[in-house]
Order: sequence, then C-alpha cells, then structure tokens
Amino acid sequence: AGTDRFARFERRRLENRATVFYRAVLVELDSAVDREEDTPEADDTYGDDARREAAREEQTPFLFALDEIIDDARERSADDEGFIDQVIETLAATDDERVRALRAGGPSEMNDPARRLEVVLNAAGIPAERVEGLRLSDRARDVPITRWVRLWRNGRWRTLDPQTGESLDPQRLLPLSTTDLPLVRYSGVNDVYVSFAVERRPQDSVTEALRRGESQAPIVAALSLLNLPLHTQDVFAVLLLVPVGALLIAFFRQVIGLPTYGTFMPVLIALSFRETSLLTGLILFTLIVMIGLALRAYFNRLQLLLVPRLASVLTFVTLLMAIIAIVSNSFGISLGLSISLFPLVILTMTIERMSLTWDELGAREALKKGVGSLAAAVLSYLVIITDPVEHLVFTFPELLLVVLALTIALGRYNGFKLTEYMRFRALSGR
Repeated sequence: AGTDRFARFERRRLENRATVFYRAVLVELDSAVDREEDTPEADDTYGDDARREAAREEQTPFLFALDEIIDDARERSADDEGFIDQVIETLAATDDERVRALRAGGPSEMNDPARRLEVVLNAAGIPAERVEGLRLSDRARDVPITRWVRLWRNGRWRTLDPQTGESLDPQRLLPLSTTDLPLVRYSGVNDVYVSFAVERRPQDSVTEALRRGESQAPIVAALSLLNLPLHTQDVFAVLLLVPVGALLIAFFRQVIGLPTYGTFMPVLIALSFRETSLLTGLILFTLIVMIGLALRAYFNRLQLLLVPRLASVLTFVTLLMAIIAIVSNSFGISLGLSISLFPLVILTMTIERMSLTWDELGAREALKKGVGSLAAAVLSYLVIITDPVEHLVFTFPELLLVVLALTIALGRYNGFKLTEYMRFRALSGR
C-alpha cells in the first residue's frame, strides 16, 4: 500500500485461454521495526470549512447529511474513541435517512462501508484511509478481496473493520491498494478471472536454499514442488501423505495383526479427519455407516443387483451428508466437510463390505474389522497431522523412496503377528 509498484504481463498474440501465476513471498519479522513517521493529515475535501460553506451555497443533501452525522456523533461521545464508535454505529444503520443521503449524493464509491467511514472521519479531522487487500490465514484458497480502514490515533495507525468497528491485527492483513483504481487492469482480452491463494510457511534454511538455488542450481530449484502454484501444492501436500499412511496401515496389519477393511480405506479416512477434525470425523463416519448398514439390509429384501445396489447406497450417502451439513449449519456448527477428502465412494464401499462380512462371517467379525479400520485411521491421523511429517515429505519428496523400501521390507516379513502371540498363548503353556 502507498506505493506505485505493479506487475505487468503482456503477450503480442493470445489464443484461447491463458493462465498467469504471480507469486509473492512475504517474510514476517520477529519484531516490529520502529519507524519515524510524520503525522498524516486528514483529507480536507469534505473538511469543516469547505463542507459548511458548500452546504450553505449549494444546499447539497450529501454535505448536509455528512455534517449532521458528525455533529450527532460528537454530541453523543466524550472523546475521539467514542466519536469513532458512534460514527460506525450510525453508518451501519441502513434505515437512517442521513446514511441514505450520504450514499446517494456522494461519489460512486460511497456504497462501500470502508469508503463512507473514510470520508466521514477525514471530514471530522481524523486522518483515515481505506485499504484494499487480503486477510491472511494459514491456508486458504479463493481468498476474497476485503476492505478495512486505517486511522491515525495517538501517534500510531489503528486498523478497524468498517462495519463492526472491531480492531484488526495488521500482521494478519496484506494491503494491496489504497486508491480507487482496480487491482487488475487489462486490455485486448474479453474477460479476466482473478483469484488469490495464501499459505503460511516457516522461513527456514530450505526456503532460503531454494531462493539461492534459482541462480546457482536452476535445474535443481526448478524440480522443487515449492515452485508449483499454491492450489497444486495443496494437492501434493495431501497426495504425498498417502504412501506414509499406507506404510502405517501395512505395519498395523502385518506386524500387529490389526484387522481392517483393505488398506486405502483407513488411509483416506485418516486424511478426511484432517478436514473435519478427529472427533467430528469419527461421529460422522460412525453415523453414516450405521444408517447405511440399515439401508443396505432393506435393499437386500428388494433383491437388487450389485451395481444398482451400490448406486442406491451412494445416492443415499450423498443425501445423508447433505442433510447433516444443512442441519449442522442451521445450528451454527461448521463441520468442515470436504467431499474430496471424505470420499463418498469409500463410505459406500465400506458399507457394502461390512454388509457382506456381516452376512458371511457374522456381526462380530464385521464390527471387529470396522473398529480395527477406525483404530488404524486414528493412529495414522495422529502421525500424518504432525507438522514435521508433512513438511519433510513435501519438501523432500524423495523420502518416499525410504517409505517404499520400508514397505518392501514389511512385505518380506513372514513372522508371527503380535495378535497371534496372544491368540496362541495357550499353546505355550503359560
């Protein structure tokens, strides 16, 4: 903010669609750097003298409304802090005639709450500016452009939400512009779609080595996953955890003897818990599978063929997840459901395999494998959610070769499982 820096992309001839990625790396300092800043001055476009004189001569409803809002806020407040709160409260009232006149008679940008607050505060002699930018988070995609207001009080800048008056943390905000110009300007094309993605990463020696490697070892640096767009990095950040989870499941089955429904189902359930949280994921999985088993028993009476039966269960699971999402949202509960990581196909096949096991081997064996699958998923989840595991696997994907070697070694293991020692303990005479 406050600079004229911009990025320019151009091409002489463009066919069909084109995608342009622009990446910026921001470094968060350990401590704030003290800077001597001159006290800013308020924009006097609608200042007291100019505003009152114009209101008398032109009888402008906009300036009259501006004057009344300022005077009313001053009468109801004892200091500048209270004045700001009163102004924000007044501007939030959509049924206030003064606010309507302010929006109708001013510039086109007055429909923006941040712009209205900026104009009123500047007219009252409080330096303020509207800022357009992004709210930073640890990981987010399609981050919307938001606006906030910075105002100068007691020798420092304060950042406020223009609609609620809540103080915002400037360390979690990325200013992009303080002007009324659009963030992206284009010519020679029909339309442009712009999306922003943010991700927080620790500044470590690997990141610094990658930056230096762009000039010293360009081929090695170009092969790093960190060069991919953020949304593609997210895909691989999850994808690279699948072999790690599969290794854990192989260990649980081959060495410990934990019964599960296949290998990939517990891994995918563990990955889904990363989105829904462990407790919510367990509740959802148990609820959907129990209801699905009851429905599957009903379908047995209809004597459906395999493929139509699976399609029917899949349709029911989809509707059930939609109903759960709607009901939880009506109570203000966010489940964080992710269709990609809580796959409907896996839930459907789990219900089908549990039903077949129930019919062939009995309820005890079906429940034992179901509980084993959940236990393996929970243990895998506790491993793959650790930051060091995710960081090492993503930054050094060649470590998957070590995972492959360990998996092959497990495949060569033909000794007793831990559960078999307990099973045949009576034969040992102990």
